[in-house]
Amino acid sequence: MKDFKLIVLSNPTPVVSETEIFQSLFDEGLEILHLRKPGYTISGFEKCISNIPVEYYSRIVIHSHYELAEKYNLKGIHITNAFLESNPVGKAIELRNKARQNHYTVSRSVHSIEELEQLEPWYDYVFFGPVFDSISKKNYKSQVNLTEIKKILFSRTHNTKIIALGGISPDNIKKIIHAGFNGAAVLGAIWNDKKYIETFKKFKITLLAMNW
Repeated sequence: MKDFKLIVLSNPTPVVSETEIFQSLFDEGLEILHLRKPGYTISGFEKCISNIPVEYYSRIVIHSHYELAEKYNLKGIHITNAFLESNPVGKAIELRNKARQNHYTVSRSVHSIEELEQLEPWYDYVFFGPVFDSISKKNYKSQVNLTEIKKILFSRTHNTKIIALGGISPDNIKKIIHAGFNGAAVLGAIWNDKKYIETFKKFKITLLAMNW
């Protein structure tokens, strides 16, 4: 599984010098940044995006204000559970179809084995978790059995990539790889200790040591 993806999610709240940190992460080789800012207006999103060098737009996935994906030619959209719960099914299909026309990725999150097994096959990838106790949310505990998940991941019949989410650090990412996940999405490990670039480099070193 040489195409294992390391994805970074933005901190949901503002961070000092955030766009400069994004740029440094991109410079270090970050391929996918999920820009998730639940409290941001569309103008807040645009201000954030416009402060990132244009050459990195193709690595950014947004979690709201999806029309900005087309305006800025971003990598893709992440259809949130909040969106799915507050809109008819047809709206999500409409978003999916438009993304396909523009060659954007479409992703979402699921949090149970039942959701994972019933997942529609038209997502490029989905976040699944928390696989470990969350670092960023202290009361967000894992209920995932990696042995059970491994059986499911290795018996899948569709091509949707499954990305592990929740509590992932440079110390435990090997468990994610051995379980058969196609990637890892990290948040707390990057943002909580404020050693953003140093921690990202630790992830890279671990993956390189495994020839991934």
